[in-house]
Amino acid sequence: MKQFPRPSAALIVASLALAVSCTGVAAAATGNLVLGAGNQTNKTTTLKTTSAVTGPTLKLRNTGGGPAAQFITKAGKAPFKVSGNTKVSGLNADLLDGISSESFVRNDTTPLTAIMARDGSTLETAATATGKILTFNVELYDPSNMNQATSDRLIAPVAGTYVVSTTVDWSPNATGYRVIAVEDSQGTDFGGAIGPATNAVAFTRQNATGIIHLEAGDFVRVQALQGSGGDLDVRIVRFQMTYVGA
Repeated sequence: MKQFPRPSAALIVASLALAVSCTGVAAAATGNLVLGAGNQTNKTTTLKTTSAVTGPTLKLRNTGGGPAAQFITKAGKAPFKVSGNTKVSGLNADLLDGISSESFVRNDTTPLTAIMARDGSTLETAATATGKILTFNVELYDPSNMNQATSDRLIAPVAGTYVVSTTVDWSPNATGYRVIAVEDSQGTDFGGAIGPATNAVAFTRQNATGIIHLEAGDFVRVQALQGSGGDLDVRIVRFQMTYVGA
């Protein structure tokens, strides 16, 4: 009987290594996705389900402490894109067109406007050449509670830009000057009017308007000044403030 030489252990190991190597080459050639290893391709990979699949085509779960997926692109490129405009539940996006969500004000149905006045039967007295903070005693409109503390100020309920205006009447007197101003919490004027008295028989009416950015809790007031040489009655006909945006 013809004798065949028995293969050595080294030959067996080498043959197994070659078989494994060939298997790996075949897998790479067919583009199989290898889990737990790096994969590289020069073509788009498409994963498609049949109509029988009612759940998601791809589901990723990380039971460790990291994210379930990571998308890495070149600078200036979107990490992913979608084919529809349906809202995605649970998707937390902080930026809208590059603007932080903190910069957007919720659409509240409550108007951020206040209108105050002083009735004509209760005038205030301003001494000559001395600044006088005017007060009001009639609340005409204040749905957002800008009149919170005292009757000499309106308080911003939210941070933003406001238009503030006032109309003031001075009692008849033909002498000297009349000044009114709208001022912020620090006493800085941001709108005002100055002029001579009208005459000795008619009220002198002045109007002042200003635009200012306020933080929540900041307030605005009206200050009056006159140079008639004596005391002079004055009143706020209107004092109003409205929010116009961030």
